[in-house]
Amino acid sequence: MEPTTQQTPGVFDRIRAVLRTIPAGRVVSYGQVAAWAGFPRGARIVVWVLRTSPGLPWHRVIRANGQLALSDPLERDLQRQLLEAEFVTVTNNKVSADFFLHKQPEFDTQ
Repeated sequence: MEPTTQQTPGVFDRIRAVLRTIPAGRVVSYGQVAAWAGFPRGARIVVWVLRTSPGLPWHRVIRANGQLALSDPLERDLQRQLLEAEFVTVTNNKVSADFFLHKQPEFDTQ
């Protein structure tokens, strides 16, 4: 079932705002984005927002264990290429913890 704005008022905008603050050369997990947007345990909603919101830095969002999350090999390869273009090292479809953004960025929902 897809989330609706009635179920999660303002969450989509907050998630988009957090995603826009992820700097080049850094990655975050789906769970981090959800928590920083004020929606703990909302990792699946982050996935949905990324799928339905073009223009966001989707390639900077990975699994908490550092693995690239995309199941399609072509999409995963594109994600790897985009990350490597930002000087993020990807080895065996995994990003080192050195590239994780640990401090919550400031964001504006406007």
